[in-house]
Amino acid sequence: MADAIIRAALESHLVAMADLPEARKFEGQPFAAPGNQPWLKVGLAPGAATVVAFGAGGIVRRQGAFAIELNEPVDGGRGLAHIERLADALAAHFRPGAALSRDGLVVRIARTQRGAVAETANRLSLTVSAEYFCDCPNS
Repeated sequence: MADAIIRAALESHLVAMADLPEARKFEGQPFAAPGNQPWLKVGLAPGAATVVAFGAGGIVRRQGAFAIELNEPVDGGRGLAHIERLADALAAHFRPGAALSRDGLVVRIARTQRGAVAETANRLSLTVSAEYFCDCPNS
């Protein structure tokens, strides 16, 4: 249940950002990549869960990464400068220290990093990853 709340908090924070491509692929939802339009794909990679407080009212710290893959068509797209500007804006939006509240939990961004640009015959892609943690009741 906690992972679903964490995912919802991160996805809500993402869609609140201006200037994102309209075409978006979220996990578990059908999607067809648009032919010659930019799009993004998101994924949650839950990691370790560690008990940080035992006993009544115990706390489990859940950690992981939220990956946002930006995709820009080579033909008809806005190019390398655009995808890099968007990646920088995403990194600023998911700034370390940000606290995202959802359904009684607070997801905190610990670190954000931008990957290298990858190029195929028809598109550029670049992934921004936000590492997070969330202290959840151990119930």
